[in-house]
Amino acid sequence: MGDVPVIAVENENLLGAEYAKMNYQDSDEYREMIKYVLNEFEKVYDSNAMVVEHRNYTLQIINGFSHKISLAIKARDCDCLYNCTAWIIMRPWLIADGPDSIQLNCVKDQELS
Repeated sequence: MGDVPVIAVENENLLGAEYAKMNYQDSDEYREMIKYVLNEFEKVYDSNAMVVEHRNYTLQIINGFSHKISLAIKARDCDCLYNCTAWIIMRPWLIADGPDSIQLNCVKDQELS
């Protein structure tokens, strides 16, 4: 996929936006995206909803298990995301054998189907 932006969130409280550490680019667009993702991630998981709509983003659970869950965030306005069509959140706090981090990787639309 070439050079794809990857954002790693490493902290003690993954749902606290103030802990978000953006190691690819420190911009307002990324900051707002991370804040929204971290806030909505808990809501999606707690409600077991499959899709959460937002003005700029759509979160969708693409697979979930008792110990693992993955979400896809699809941006409606992708200009600030380097024209990426979607992002995958992986390794949330529920994965016992993984680090306490969330990685967002740009993926293509067809990979979500």
